[in-house]
Amino acid sequence: MLVCCTSDLHGALPEIPDCDLLLIGGDLCGPSHPELQKDFLNWNFRKWLEKLVNRDITVVGIEGNHAIFAKQQPNLFRELMDSLPWFYLQDETLVLDTPNYVNSAIKIFGTPGSLPFGDDWAFNYTESKMTEIFSRVWEDTDIIISHGPPYGIGDVPGY
Repeated sequence: MLVCCTSDLHGALPEIPDCDLLLIGGDLCGPSHPELQKDFLNWNFRKWLEKLVNRDITVVGIEGNHAIFAKQQPNLFRELMDSLPWFYLQDETLVLDTPNYVNSAIKIFGTPGSLPFGDDWAFNYTESKMTEIFSRVWEDTDIIISHGPPYGIGDVPGY
């Protein structure tokens, strides 16, 4: 299985090489008005995803701290994310069937969360909330997608 990864798109929709699975680590939109983010996701991002799916690329992703639309309208945001042709993860696990490979399924956990920094960012979680979220990761998880950095590497608030 060929896996490609990208993150922090900030509104750019790059050319993706041929692969079986694309993982997106958040910040789909740049910092902008929530309505502009919603329109970008519903039109530009949707069309980009459709082209990938038409190439038989499975896409799994999360959002990140720039998702002001998610912060201000969480229910509408989730509804939109779930309507797109991908697997959106928000503090949850996906069991992805992969019948063409040795293992019949892979388990992917995704969270948009990161420790608080600055003002008014989306998915800024306290350390105790992050601990609670990561306690839900299954022991046999194959892949973790997180917008926050790994422990001890750039994870100091205000970094």
